[in-house]
Amino acid sequence: MGRLRPGGVLAVLAPAHPSLFSPFDASIGHHRRYTRSTLAAVAPAGLAPVVSTYLDSAGAALSLANRLLLRRPLPRPGDIAFWDRRVVPLAPRLDPLAGRFFGRSVLGAWRAPGARGAEAALPQGLPERRQ
Repeated sequence: MGRLRPGGVLAVLAPAHPSLFSPFDASIGHHRRYTRSTLAAVAPAGLAPVVSTYLDSAGAALSLANRLLLRRPLPRPGDIAFWDRRVVPLAPRLDPLAGRFFGRSVLGAWRAPGARGAEAALPQGLPERRQ
C-alpha cells in the first residue's frame, strides 16, 4: 500500500472460478482462479472495497466447454480469432444480462484512505456494481 496515493485505487483482474481451472490456465501461467470472496481475502489490509464483480460471462462458458469437451492446453490461431471477433464484442452486452454473477474473470478494486472531492469518484471504466 506504500505506493498507492491517498485516495488511490488498486484494481485487480484475476481468473475466476476455481472449477474452471484447466491445463490451458497452467500453460499461460495461471496458478489459481479466484471467487469474489477469495480475491477479497487477499486484498491488502487498510483498503476499502470499491467494486467486486465478475466479467466475461461468454468467456466463462467457452472456458468451461474447453475444460470439459475440447481439453486443449493452448488455443489455436483460429480459436484466438474467434474469441477476438465474436466473443469479446459480446461480453459488454451479455455481462449485465447475466447479472455479473458468473464470468471468466473477477474484478476487485479497493481504495486507499484519504479520498477527497473528485478523487472519491469511481475510476472511469470500472463497472458500477459495488460490494
